[in-house]
Amino acid sequence: MKLRALAALGFAAALIAVPLSASATPVVTPQLAILPTGSIPSSITVDGAGNVYTANIGLQTISKITPAGGVTAAFATLPAGVGMRKIAIDSTGAIYTVNSAAGTLSKVSPDGTLTVAFYTFGMGSLPTALAIDLDDSIYIADSGSTEKVIKISPSGVFLGSEPLAAGAHPVDVTLDDAGDVYTLNSNLTISKIPQAGAIVPAFATLPSTTSASNFVINSAGHIYVGDLAGNQIEQFDSTGSYNGSIALAATIGRIALDDDDNIFVTLPVAKTIAMVAATDGTLTPSIATLTPGADYNALAVTPNHVVIAAGYTNPTVSRVELGAAITSGTPTASATVGTAYSFAVTASGYDPLTFRTVGTPPPGITIDPATGILSGTPTTANTYTFDVVASNMFGDSAPQSVTITVAAAPVPTPTPTTTSTATPATPASAGGAGGSRPASSELAHTGGLSPELPWLGVAAAALLAGIGGLSIRRRLSRSARG
Repeated sequence: MKLRALAALGFAAALIAVPLSASATPVVTPQLAILPTGSIPSSITVDGAGNVYTANIGLQTISKITPAGGVTAAFATLPAGVGMRKIAIDSTGAIYTVNSAAGTLSKVSPDGTLTVAFYTFGMGSLPTALAIDLDDSIYIADSGSTEKVIKISPSGVFLGSEPLAAGAHPVDVTLDDAGDVYTLNSNLTISKIPQAGAIVPAFATLPSTTSASNFVINSAGHIYVGDLAGNQIEQFDSTGSYNGSIALAATIGRIALDDDDNIFVTLPVAKTIAMVAATDGTLTPSIATLTPGADYNALAVTPNHVVIAAGYTNPTVSRVELGAAITSGTPTASATVGTAYSFAVTASGYDPLTFRTVGTPPPGITIDPATGILSGTPTTANTYTFDVVASNMFGDSAPQSVTITVAAAPVPTPTPTTTSTATPATPASAGGAGGSRPASSELAHTGGLSPELPWLGVAAAALLAGIGGLSIRRRLSRSARG
């Protein structure tokens, strides 16, 4: 019975000792900024430094929000009535807006200088959307009576146009990785304008019940369209064939794509952001808890996996940082051979997270890929420099450089031993029991004859003398008889 109890105790201890996986969450800033009442941000873009810009159609302003949350509510203010629709940013940090009512393209330099009529479209034009390619050329979808796509140089020079089919009335425009241009049209078609070759007016056809918000194209050329009517995402392959829909459990706003082809969707009624994973199509209804949240509509995703969303009537701008980032301090820099070492590396980001080392940590010390615990018993004295990296589905964190100096094990100090000295017994004196020993007998033994030996010699002589006297008396007695 005792053995069984001990065995059960050991099993329980083993369960307790099993390390659990590290738990992490994205870094969420629910209120990165609150824009002025009536802003109605309809479009968002982000520059290379992480500054966020919103096109506020309610006030005809562009707001700038720094990564720290500093707000310039009117970074640029367009004239009333121009009908600003959407914004985009080029590689230099210049921002462009299309203005439907004025029929113009405006430009805002990185320092905030506004050129209201950077380019003016012709009579009958109704610019509704824009996209910028890798060489900073600007493509504008014109939904007016001319129904075309116009190309403008970064210096504002007209570079050409491509007519669309009658009745197309494009509402959005984008490019694929090859530089081909696509338009999302009001007549439920998607047109393709290749870099080489003729336009394909109806490259893809949407279901008849679709009410399109916007669209994106991934690295494989697959097209995804936000469908406001069905609260779903319509899918097409790279040939334009329809691939069905991805249903969402709430009213959708707009969709965006990151550099890894993950799709993000604002859910204005649920006040959150959903994600469709590129790897397997798994739908995550909410990537993070956003409290109090807002009726999110416009959104953008940065190359380093930061999602920015803005409320439509509640102009709150929220930020969610999904990438892995190490949050713990530098691991303990000293260790000793033969002595256990342990340090818990922690990180933020979208779960699940894993950890690894890059380089050569001290022999005997490893990192648990699930928990991030750097531990072990070092075996070799030296100084070791290596990196610790956290990873999730969005990639690697910035490496954390670690230097651990392992000292040699301390040399044990010998423990001195104590030698005990035996005290010799005290023999009786010649005068009988209870007599004292001569003073010389109290000296310590130094390796010569024992101090007891003289006394033994006296006793032996007395014994021999007695035996000799007895023998003489016996001989005398025999003589007398004879």
